[in-house]
Amino acid sequence: MNDLAIYHAWNIAMVRFSATPDTLTPEQTERLTSEVERARILEMRILETRESATITVPFDHVTDAVEGWRQENPQSPLADTVLFEALHRELRVQAVLDAVAARAPEITDAAVQAFFNTEFNRFQKPERRVVRHILITVNPEF
Repeated sequence: MNDLAIYHAWNIAMVRFSATPDTLTPEQTERLTSEVERARILEMRILETRESATITVPFDHVTDAVEGWRQENPQSPLADTVLFEALHRELRVQAVLDAVAARAPEITDAAVQAFFNTEFNRFQKPERRVVRHILITVNPEF
């Protein structure tokens, strides 16, 4: 696992399992590995967009993020250079997502109501009933 993957593993393990990656069960480790790969791919795709090319993150923001991350994760084995790169990437990803979200039209209550009205059937669940009973047969010969 490369350094950036270790950073993702650490973050995901702490958020999902409230534990460090080395203390997870085999099942949790398997889930963690899958989530790290998804996070890595998503980060890579976002940073390859043209919006990403226009984003810069001030040095101070990254160093503050490293300092804050260190305070929250004092037992982390990651070097500061790795944290700096990982957090710089993470801050750029967040800035790209914020820029894209800022271009999205605001969703109004009227728009939500109109969507609900046109897609009403998608929000309907068929009626369900749960029936439980015990059948006792009585033998007339007893």
